[in-house]
Amino acid sequence: MIQVKFEDKNLINLIAAMAKEIWHEHYAPICPDGQVDYMLNKFQSYGAIEKQIKQKELSYYIIECDGKYAGYFAFAPHGEEMFLSKFYIYKHFRGKGLARKVINFVAGIAKGRNLNAITLTVNRHNTGSIAVYQKIGFLKDKEALTDIGGGFVTDDFCFKLSI
Repeated sequence: MIQVKFEDKNLINLIAAMAKEIWHEHYAPICPDGQVDYMLNKFQSYGAIEKQIKQKELSYYIIECDGKYAGYFAFAPHGEEMFLSKFYIYKHFRGKGLARKVINFVAGIAKGRNLNAITLTVNRHNTGSIAVYQKIGFLKDKEALTDIGGGFVTDDFCFKLSI
């Protein structure tokens, strides 16, 4: 795992590029027209990621597998839990055990901060990711319909893994 610092302009650009590719491939079939681009611009553009890192809103990491960049994730403590805000893996790297490795990595950091759970949100139509989270041990905690602006909402399940 490579931690991305505010000064790492090339890595921030890399994450924004990965987000654009992964999100279009993964979310276009389950989101209304225009929502993927809206979310990318608002949450995963270079400027948005840079701000999140600079203001310590999220800690970003790049996932490596077989010497290649496989995806990225970002998290932040929220109360007594660690919120896994972003977790995206390129399609051709899925099924290689990376999800479990990332969750174990985040759990280690959470335990080191005396946090008791990892939480995340996932689009209710993202059945593949839901299955992975459940296999790892996450349990559905609640549902969330969130207005994200631009006439769009996220329709998510909230999951929790006690650690």
